[in-house]
Amino acid sequence: MRKSMKVAYLEDSPDQGRAVMQWLQAESIDCEVYPSFEAMQVALESAKYDAVILDVEIQGQPLGLSMLEYIRSTVDAVIPVLIVSSKPYWDEALQLGADDFLEKPLNPKQLSARVFQLLRPISDTGAVEYYPPYQLHSAENLITNEGRRVELTTGEFELAATLFKHFGKVLSYDWLISTLPEQSSETSSRRIQSDLQKLKRKIGLNLSESWRLETVYQHGCRLVDTGYHPNRS
Repeated sequence: MRKSMKVAYLEDSPDQGRAVMQWLQAESIDCEVYPSFEAMQVALESAKYDAVILDVEIQGQPLGLSMLEYIRSTVDAVIPVLIVSSKPYWDEALQLGADDFLEKPLNPKQLSARVFQLLRPISDTGAVEYYPPYQLHSAENLITNEGRRVELTTGEFELAATLFKHFGKVLSYDWLISTLPEQSSETSSRRIQSDLQKLKRKIGLNLSESWRLETVYQHGCRLVDTGYHPNRS
């Protein structure tokens, strides 16, 4: 992970803001805390951030969702956004374009892991990408598991690569379908779910102790590395 990552955090609780800033600074991530919609809006217009964390309830109003909508429509359509809240705003957050949702109260280990998942860089095309015990060889459309080649079709490789490169994020079935190199009129959410189960068996995810493919009800799926730590080589 490169140094000087910078995160903007919308939070109106001074104590919570200081705590999160200290947690992330301990992981070499700069965190700038903004207590209001207006303050963050000004900051986003003048500075660049690698990711954004938004508390939903600001001054008693769901201004975090308003900020998310503003970011996606005006500032940056792809910057990673983590929503945090003690209330169930998951549906609204996902519909507005959030990458992940974390329930309060926050703890440093869980928050740091989620932020690093959002910030994890995607390797250049042609490079070997490491997701122990898996390796992705993009130039060859090849995946190995503990050094052993996994026989996949081109479509299966693309699906697996998408899951690994976006691990930790909720991916809708419709979006996954749109990333496939070959689509047909028969491609549907049910078909992609079937393909995911087949892929899970072929690459050994069903036997993995660290990787887990989760179904997110009514939204899609998420590949989770339960053994991931930001300082892991």
